[in-house]
Amino acid sequence: MYYKYLISLTFLFSFSTFVFCQIANPLKSTFQKDAKELIEYAMAEIGSVPGIAISVVKQGETIYEGGFGHADLGKQLKMDEHSSFYIASCTKAFTALLAGLLDQEGVISLNASLSDFFPNISFDPNIKAQEVTIKSLLTHTAGISNDPIGFRVAYSGDHTQEQLVSLLVHTQPNRVGKGNYSYTNLGYNIYAIIVQEVTGKSWQALLEEKVFKPLGMKHTTAYVSKATQEGWPMALPYLGLKKGEIEPVYLLKKDNTMQSAGGLITTAADLSRWMKMQIQLGQLEGKQVFPKSIVKAAQSAQVACEEKRGDFEAAGYGYGWLVGQLQGEKAVWHSGGFPGYLSLMSFLPAQEMGVSVLINDGIAGFPLMYLLASFSYDCLLEKENVLADYKKKVDELASMVHKRQEQRMAELAERAKREWQLSHSFAHYSGTYENDAYGTITIKGDSEKMEVSMGNMHCVATPFTKENTVRVELVPGSGEVLAFQIEGDKVVGLTNGGDLFKKIK
Repeated sequence: MYYKYLISLTFLFSFSTFVFCQIANPLKSTFQKDAKELIEYAMAEIGSVPGIAISVVKQGETIYEGGFGHADLGKQLKMDEHSSFYIASCTKAFTALLAGLLDQEGVISLNASLSDFFPNISFDPNIKAQEVTIKSLLTHTAGISNDPIGFRVAYSGDHTQEQLVSLLVHTQPNRVGKGNYSYTNLGYNIYAIIVQEVTGKSWQALLEEKVFKPLGMKHTTAYVSKATQEGWPMALPYLGLKKGEIEPVYLLKKDNTMQSAGGLITTAADLSRWMKMQIQLGQLEGKQVFPKSIVKAAQSAQVACEEKRGDFEAAGYGYGWLVGQLQGEKAVWHSGGFPGYLSLMSFLPAQEMGVSVLINDGIAGFPLMYLLASFSYDCLLEKENVLADYKKKVDELASMVHKRQEQRMAELAERAKREWQLSHSFAHYSGTYENDAYGTITIKGDSEKMEVSMGNMHCVATPFTKENTVRVELVPGSGEVLAFQIEGDKVVGLTNGGDLFKKIK
């Protein structure tokens, strides 16, 4: 009898709790229904987006976490809030938090300069290395450029710590000058080199120790190998070439291309924890995980900048965050992109709302993620006619995407008509070509094709319009021209974007 009474009490308590939650937060169920309807509508209308994951938080509560479509089309693996996703430049906010922590600990001061860490590097005097501070590196105002470092750590993977230090000698003044904002990965890449030099630990290891573990982000890492070994369900990258036609991207991230400006794997569920902590200025689940001052400084504009993405308008850049407004509300956000991956983290501090969007498509994904973020905020702010208004915006976006896809297909068709302008057989160009700054290009030609590789990257060359040139697409969606240098009947080198690669064998 007592057992039956206990069951009845348990049932009544559970039922009353369920009813209370529904009454206390009807916005939650309404948002979930409307978000599902809009996202499914958008995916159907665009027709070339494999999958979307989204997380939405408000006032410390998770309003929504979920996924739509597929993380992996080949395996028919569904996208959900636990799908592991490469977030590209959204990594910067994590690296910047690490920088704030190391600054407070007295390990690496934000006011220290480039010359403090590398006194033996003969920097170009025009960059004034003694004035290039950690702060300027992290706020994109250092006034410098160094393409070889960025290329090796993000694309080819051909680097060691010693090589990266030696490549600092290629640092040059950029076009906008010191003190002026110019977005780049370089500052964060150099910061990672400094971290390794000073602490003897990698930035990846320090993030695991000082950020992910304290936050309980159990499925966030800077190591692809960890995700693979632990069997995390990975979202793979795709390009939606046209409606109904989706092409996988071959260039997958490896440990050697997970870099401090764009090198994290995470999930929508983990990003909910990250966004709650940001909104609560370092607190999570009642605990002050990180110092309030560090988190607040990162979210505050340190330098002026102007950028507009969707409805988001930036007026400044903090440490790893853009700072501005969204339709009159103060907003803080950052996006990330790599062939086949697009990501957005954002929050409205005053409203205590945050939205993260992850999309594994490199064509429609960029405008779509901003649209979905704006939709989410309008829903949370309980504006009128939100669903109907955003369906119209989806229609406009789908039309724009389809036109862009048609243009791309027309370009591909036109490119396919080109004829080879090579004076010799493919095999004649085979060999190894070296450039001290960028590394090695290997060419293998046979009777049918010319294969080109560079570190992690590879492709089959296609014809270009000038004599002894070929087009390569080592980075998916980004074509380059290789121009061979021939003396007599001998191939002695090639140029790529004006950089000479000497044939060494």
